[in-house]
Amino acid sequence: MKLIGCDKNVKVVTEWDMQWYSRFRKMMSKSKYDLVVIDSLDGCNDHNPYEENRREYALPIKKLVRRNGQDFPACSIIIIHHNTKEGKFRGTSAIKNAVDESWNMRKLSANDAAEMGLTANSRLVTVEKSREDREGERMIFTLKADFTYDISPAPERADEVRLDTPNKHTLDILNLMRRETKAWCVKDLVEHDTVGGIHRKRSIVYSLNKLEGQKLIEEVDVPRGKSKGGRPSKFYKAVGKELPRSFSSLTRDIPHNEVYKPNNVDTGTDLNNNEIGKNPNFVKTPEEEGGLYKDEVNTKPIVNETPSTGTEEGLYTPGSRYKEDEDDKFWDTENQVKKISTLDSAKMIYESCVDDDKKIIDID
Repeated sequence: MKLIGCDKNVKVVTEWDMQWYSRFRKMMSKSKYDLVVIDSLDGCNDHNPYEENRREYALPIKKLVRRNGQDFPACSIIIIHHNTKEGKFRGTSAIKNAVDESWNMRKLSANDAAEMGLTANSRLVTVEKSREDREGERMIFTLKADFTYDISPAPERADEVRLDTPNKHTLDILNLMRRETKAWCVKDLVEHDTVGGIHRKRSIVYSLNKLEGQKLIEEVDVPRGKSKGGRPSKFYKAVGKELPRSFSSLTRDIPHNEVYKPNNVDTGTDLNNNEIGKNPNFVKTPEEEGGLYKDEVNTKPIVNETPSTGTEEGLYTPGSRYKEDEDDKFWDTENQVKKISTLDSAKMIYESCVDDDKKIIDID
């Protein structure tokens, strides 16, 4: 199977089953994958003894969530689950309760797509359940011609009310630290106009500890000029960079207006770069006399002058041709050929087959 935009560090396992927890743990401990996609929940549950509407059906999911980071290296796990034909959640509610977040993807009607300024190949994704206070957030997935997706926030509605929850405040701090890549401490964030405020100091400390635990920020050395004696403050910087408002699943290191060229270029295959095609290790046939690159054309026929072991002369010499015995010539070229009749021909055949006593000779 060939994936688009992913040519390495990707493993596709077919015919997987959610009951193979021990095998999953060994595979993760060996390869340490960062992302696992299970497609789909129903297709990977052939050996589940419970029906989809029973709460026990979600036991394999609960085990993956609870033991993530303990039985195997911590990773993100995405489980694809199909809705009913009516667009409602299918199966027991224990499936949704077991995960950290559930996203619902649906196709927009023609009126909704036109109102939001979207095309027919777009899908609306809504966060329905979240342990990070992200309920109600919406994203737009747009399928491109090369089968990749553009992911962008959905247009905000006029009547939409955004609540200032603790986790939203944490995300605002993370976005600020990604936009401004300098080192931040609690005091700097408290004094900030947007995310700051003395009444938010406790929330800022909580957010920094949470982001550090999630490895989204890291502690760095105290910048020069910030240390004024006493116990220095802790400074943090965001890990990674601020994502653009509209981003694609393609590799971001490749400019969109350029053609991607791999680094491991095979020498001699780039027609636009003559320097790459020059390889000093290539062997060139010397242009010496009698070689392949001789200007004159040899018109003399090649004759094997070595005598054959079965003849006294060479194979193609005049003396090696077939010579007829003088006493056993088949054709007598000196006498003229006479035309005879059918009766004379029969008489000659009869005389050659009988002896002098007119008896027929039996030829065995």
